Amino acid sequence: MPSTETALREWRFGSTQAERLVVGILRLEKYTNIHPQAPLGGPDDGADILCERGRYFWVCAAYFPTTEKDFAAVKRKFLHDLTNAQVH
Repeated sequence: MPSTETALREWRFGSTQAERLVVGILRLEKYTNIHPQAPLGGPDDGADILCERGRYFWVCAAYFPTTEKDFAAVKRKFLHDLTNAQVH
């Protein structure tokens, strides 16, 4: 059985399971009104999950690449998602 670190680094469960994992973590961290935007795939307008915590509204992105990515590739993906998420 692979370690948690290995399972996350070499993710093989697809985006649906990745988003479900993030929803579970958000619940454990006391976020409320958690709403996955396209849990079975499809366009999500730059937001994988919308939720609240305290008096703040949060827009979440879940990114679990299937192969190891260098920092520049992850940064590009983050900036792209951030630009799209700002509409929320």
